[in-house]
Amino acid sequence: MVDPNELAGHFASGAFSVHGVYESEIEPGSYRGHSQDNRTPYAGFVFALHGRAFFEFEGTRYELAPGKVAHGGARMTLSLDVPGPAPFKYVLIHYSADAPSNTGAGDCSKRHFVLETGENPAIVELLRRLHKAAGTPGSLHALEAKELFYRVTLETLKSAHNRANRESAGIVDIVLDYMHHHYMEPLTLQRLADIAGMDAKPFSYAFNKAVGLFPIDYVIRHRIERAKHLLVASNGPVSGIAKCVGYEDAHYFSRLFRKHTGYTPSGFRSRFGNYARAF
Repeated sequence: MVDPNELAGHFASGAFSVHGVYESEIEPGSYRGHSQDNRTPYAGFVFALHGRAFFEFEGTRYELAPGKVAHGGARMTLSLDVPGPAPFKYVLIHYSADAPSNTGAGDCSKRHFVLETGENPAIVELLRRLHKAAGTPGSLHALEAKELFYRVTLETLKSAHNRANRESAGIVDIVLDYMHHHYMEPLTLQRLADIAGMDAKPFSYAFNKAVGLFPIDYVIRHRIERAKHLLVASNGPVSGIAKCVGYEDAHYFSRLFRKHTGYTPSGFRSRFGNYARAF
């Protein structure tokens, strides 16, 4: 998973030149773009306008359709397949990094990835203007093309960022609902990430960004809140309450409860048991 914020840092701190902007249409079929002996010296963005295609960079395959943007690094091998029935129409931007970014996360012009922007008319209009400026001779048009390249890149990264945030928010809501109904069961980060359909690290980042806590910290907080309710509303043993909120080890539960509330479970019950309605 590529982070639009990370890419924005590369383009904000680096210097780039545009080497060509091409609007093309490919009929259904399989094509060899750049082989081991015919590598492009430039990095490139491919903006899908119509139809569907599969781009394979260095053996990694991506599906492209309107609303998706592929990026291939300089000197990569490339093959593509257009399954049809319609031809695949796209805009290709070739560019190079004149000065590396100073973000310390590597040169994005040497990577391959796909961004999901959704269909955005603003991007299409900027591409049309960029294509025209890049194809017109003269230094002023060259400067305009460079400015439009940055605007296309900005709009693309903003769209990808906003789309990822909306999708992450929906995924987080699903996981939160699962947590609230299954907090008494064993819950690991990997288990929660699997429910989200994500790898553990990006899921943890997305959850923390949306909720303000990492997933397991949220599980612990929710369990402690449920334990507080049970302690003030019942006279059940602490060991039984520990099991009710997902902890088989009552001693571990007691240490955790004290860490988060400042009270032992028994002390909390003694202090607040007469005021159950406050919880």
